[in-house]
Amino acid sequence: MIVHPSVVDPFLNGGRSLNGSPTDAGGIWSLRTLLENINLGQSASAKTALYASLFEQWAHDQVADNGAVVAARNVALVESLLLNQFSSIDPTTGKRVYQLWKLPFELIAIVYRPDLRAADGSDGGELRFVYKLIGPDGSDLKFTLNMEYALPATVGDNTVVGSAGWANNFHRLSTLPSGRP
Repeated sequence: MIVHPSVVDPFLNGGRSLNGSPTDAGGIWSLRTLLENINLGQSASAKTALYASLFEQWAHDQVADNGAVVAARNVALVESLLLNQFSSIDPTTGKRVYQLWKLPFELIAIVYRPDLRAADGSDGGELRFVYKLIGPDGSDLKFTLNMEYALPATVGDNTVVGSAGWANNFHRLSTLPSGRP
């Protein structure tokens, strides 16, 4: 797990986890950049649908994997503490418009999970970027959001890495000097 401020603090890591501005892209580890990267080539409506499914889910009843219904959270609270910080309702369409540079999430950890690798070795485990929700007043709302990625068993030129290789590479990051890109 990487939690050192020189990696996760946006002011110490060269802005790599800042969400940018309307005209400047977000940093490489920002939630904005991760969301934009998984939406490359998608239409505007497809992007909006993804953001709605991700960020508006707490305002609706949900069905868990075991079939249990999880009741919607307090919608006014979801709107005031989350949605209204980076989106608004378009008066013409009635649909929510997202401004990802205003996302109220800060990176707090990057985690490698080799324990989640496939038993058959077909992947290298999982990489997670963990973000905390910041309230409109700047407070830590004790709410996290994880972006989870399955890591391939092979990279680039089909070199087999596997979970042991990913673990070794992840551990070797600690030998790099702070502030290195």
